[in-house]
Amino acid sequence: MVQGGMMTMKGIFSARLQRRRKSRKVDKSLIAAIQAVVPGGSSIIDLDAGVGQYVQRLRELGYRAAGIDGTPDIEELSNGLVRQWDLTSYANFIEEADWGLLNEVGEHIPKELEYRFLQNISAIPTRGLIVCWATPGRAVQRHVNCRLPEYVASRLAYTGWILAEVRTMKARAAAGRSGRRLMVFRPTGRDERWLLRNSLGVQ
Repeated sequence: MVQGGMMTMKGIFSARLQRRRKSRKVDKSLIAAIQAVVPGGSSIIDLDAGVGQYVQRLRELGYRAAGIDGTPDIEELSNGLVRQWDLTSYANFIEEADWGLLNEVGEHIPKELEYRFLQNISAIPTRGLIVCWATPGRAVQRHVNCRLPEYVASRLAYTGWILAEVRTMKARAAAGRSGRRLMVFRPTGRDERWLLRNSLGVQ
């Protein structure tokens, strides 16, 4: 699981999945935030879906939801709800969606893989991206890349996304106290996104 002093991505994904399988609860505040900013019927991809509990709940609410996760055999473990893809790899994901959901995964990504990770997540959604990223100051096991919101926003700007301040406020208000780290992003423009997907070899 550890190579050169650093946990492999396979190990990270597997460890996260084990914790999430113990509790398949859906965070109602996050669902409320999604409903506050994502129009009903939109397509949305959970970019770190685990066994697919959010995919299932969002489908129940009328969204065209799908999920991806880096855990090996996740398609079997999730009964087909979630497709396998490592967000830090160079492999291209073939699907687009209106919206992307990135919930508490960035802090688990090693810093040296951060930019590739951000490129990959930025190439999938076309209309909006909801992000929750752990901030520095909390000693949590396996959090190797905690970041301030300003940093996350500045890095996503390089991959074609800008903070949507009004939607961010709406999402945080809907989520209540637990939503203070939520951020909602909108694409800066079609040209920037085309250049990003082209650089990744995605048609």
